[in-house]
Amino acid sequence: MDLPYALVLLAVLVAAGIGIYSLGFSAGRQAAIEAGVPRAMVLDPLDDETPSGNRGAARESDAQGVPAGNQDTGNAGEGGSTPVVLTASGTSRIDPRLAEHNYYRLTRVFEEDARLVLAALDDAGLGGFAVLDRSGRGRNNRSLYVVYLDVAIAGGAFASSSDERRRLQRLVGAVGDDLKAAGGPGFVEPIWERYNGS
Repeated sequence: MDLPYALVLLAVLVAAGIGIYSLGFSAGRQAAIEAGVPRAMVLDPLDDETPSGNRGAARESDAQGVPAGNQDTGNAGEGGSTPVVLTASGTSRIDPRLAEHNYYRLTRVFEEDARLVLAALDDAGLGGFAVLDRSGRGRNNRSLYVVYLDVAIAGGAFASSSDERRRLQRLVGAVGDDLKAAGGPGFVEPIWERYNGS
């Protein structure tokens, strides 16, 4: 076989491989959306803009299509007065986390500070949500919230997403530094944590 024909054949095979990957990835993302998982982040290693498509955690209007791993957390606090999940746009009773996915845990703070963090993330073009911390209460019996970046990385994709995780950590770190400089809460030892669904 001549060298030019081999190069053309190689180019065709590479183009076919990229096309098959793109079709498969698109079909998988569409299947997730149709299955009622519109906010689940599927990291595409070829797409630098993937996180911006994952803005906003689950809202009350999403409750019909709640993924199997998510839970209606019911009423919290006395008489249900404490919201269970906070987002930049409101509150929800639906925990947006998906089982067997990893989330970037930023901080554990009181509700007022959680709302400040969520607004700052939203202003920076990053989504976030805060889940009521049922493991304990803070001073004066006030509720604490754990704030997460609104990006879910499937357990099997975690190791291969190190570049994307570092990029997100830099973006979030800048938001935390700006918040702290403005007198708000900083992010104390943020860490990627796996949610097991309970």
